[in-house]
Amino acid sequence: MQFAFVDSSVGLSDKLNLHKYGFLYDTRVVAIALFVYVAFVYVLKPISFWLKNHKIFFRICNAYAFILGFVCALFGIVNFYYYEMYKTKIDIFIFGIKDDNTKEILGIIFRDYPVGILVALVFVIAFGYGVANAEILQKKILVRLPYFLLANLVLLCVLFIGARGSFSSFPLGEKDSNISTFASINALNPNPILAFSWALSQYKNDSNYDIGDKESFYREFLALQESMFYLKSTTPKSNIATNLPKPHIVINLMESFGSGALSLDYSFGGINGLIDSNTTNDTIRLDVLGALREHLTSSFAQTKNRQDFIFWRFFSSNNGTAPSFFDLYFLSPTINLSTGKAQKIKLAHTPLSVLQNNGYEVIFITSSSGSWVNISQYIKNQGIDKIYDMPHLIAKYKDATANQNSFGINDEYIYKDIIEVLNHATKPTAIFTLTTSNHPPFITPSEFDEINAKHLSSEVQNVFNQNAKTKKVLGSLLYSNNAFGEFLSELKHSKVANNVVVFATGDHHLRDLRAFATRYNALNFATPLYIYIPTSLQDSLKSSGRAINYDALRVGSHKDIFPTIFELFLDNAEYISLGGRNMLGKANEREFGINASIWADGAGIYYNDSMFRWKYHTEAKDLKALLEVQNNIEQIPQEKQDFRQKYERLRQMQFLDRLNFHKE
Repeated sequence: MQFAFVDSSVGLSDKLNLHKYGFLYDTRVVAIALFVYVAFVYVLKPISFWLKNHKIFFRICNAYAFILGFVCALFGIVNFYYYEMYKTKIDIFIFGIKDDNTKEILGIIFRDYPVGILVALVFVIAFGYGVANAEILQKKILVRLPYFLLANLVLLCVLFIGARGSFSSFPLGEKDSNISTFASINALNPNPILAFSWALSQYKNDSNYDIGDKESFYREFLALQESMFYLKSTTPKSNIATNLPKPHIVINLMESFGSGALSLDYSFGGINGLIDSNTTNDTIRLDVLGALREHLTSSFAQTKNRQDFIFWRFFSSNNGTAPSFFDLYFLSPTINLSTGKAQKIKLAHTPLSVLQNNGYEVIFITSSSGSWVNISQYIKNQGIDKIYDMPHLIAKYKDATANQNSFGINDEYIYKDIIEVLNHATKPTAIFTLTTSNHPPFITPSEFDEINAKHLSSEVQNVFNQNAKTKKVLGSLLYSNNAFGEFLSELKHSKVANNVVVFATGDHHLRDLRAFATRYNALNFATPLYIYIPTSLQDSLKSSGRAINYDALRVGSHKDIFPTIFELFLDNAEYISLGGRNMLGKANEREFGINASIWADGAGIYYNDSMFRWKYHTEAKDLKALLEVQNNIEQIPQEKQDFRQKYERLRQMQFLDRLNFHKE
């Protein structure tokens, strides 16, 4: 794992800590496994002696050794590929295999990985465990009873200490795995079996919606808001409400639309310095933007009549599709919201219901199947007006099945439908989406695969995971961005061009990329926020006292998208926000972006116990410079450590409060 995933820039002390804590976590698992084995021996040995049948003892012990070998080998292999894909230890998102499109996910696994060879290897290792155990049990060592009892007592003490992994008051746990400023060190040191047990515990707690004692719950809930920020906000009331524009709204949540992937494009300097500081090949010109280039790069041009606004210091709320989807659209921290026991409960005060309550028709359009995490049924339960998923788009557009795959159809059909819906809209319409093209198995029009084929040098391959199908990944990335770019170009020249706004961001980073160099650590989690507001609407906003204030250095995350929409276009509307701010409003003293792994503010990014300050505090020339941090590392102030912990607690409590709203 170290040789495959730990960057050469990681120092010796961090590598030693990786092995030290890795050994301690492994010792915990081994000691617990041996405890069970010793228990078998203590119980089965007398029974087999009494029954005069020693085969029972040997068979059960050998079976246990085989199972132990099987589990250890299996988790070791899963851990390797899980980190390669998600850049983290085994965590709660592993249960997406069960809750997501199980058949499709397994299909991708069997297609993209040497499953047959790996399964055979697991059985070989398990068989080796069984054989080794049988050989050990055949040996007979005669010792006197006092020495035997003493040896067993010492063994139990050693196993007890080993099972704790620590001499302190508490056993070595998940919190102890944050030992470095390098993400790879923190993710690789825990034993995968322990990591899975932590994930399982979190998954079970994720479905616990009981608030306990009501009085103490709301006392804590109010105290958290008083110490941080209040959840409820109200948009300004216009003196002349008719002057406030009420445009159509498109919120586009794009699959793997990460800043790290976008930074590969030649417009942003390409691959130079991202992974290996020695990479200086300026002849590699990757095109990952296509028609989207003119819309994204225009943000760097200082124009008076700016219509495109880009925030690069912007982060997805989570590192997976389902959790980001539910967090953005429903303010939910629960990943199994649509498949668990809360799936039929109508959540109070969702961002989408705020739009409905203020005169908008709300429509969901996705290129995925509505059966994905039971999404269509859940959205129906939330009272959304219309749902157009893959079956609807296939029925409407006869050529939509041309590149259909296990996760959906091509994104262009989402955009075709958006144009058609808006052209025929008779009232203010808000469309929220979820795209799928930039997702494995990366089946998109083949012509996009060839555009970057000539640039697939070893330097480019080094930017991607070892098993990534680089040509297909780049092709799908280019296709999905190009489709969005063509949509924007068409929309800006359509009959609704002056009466529509677009907000677009990513659900998470592109997982097929290797982790970026430390100075570009933010690229590992950033997903840009793109906003289109035509100048005519900007003029109307200005006359209504809601003038645009754009600052490219502003920091934010998914929590800020709907507050921006509400504060710009809704009149005297009440809504709930988890610290969200108007990204195009006046600067606020508490602006921050928060992701499941890191968080950031105007000073820099915060990862584990370390702070990395932004390198540039004036508008930089490109994407990478905007997200670059300084080399020096600082300790996170206690106040900011407390803020993160309080925020996560408040996030959970507001969800429980809203979930139980209709029960009262």
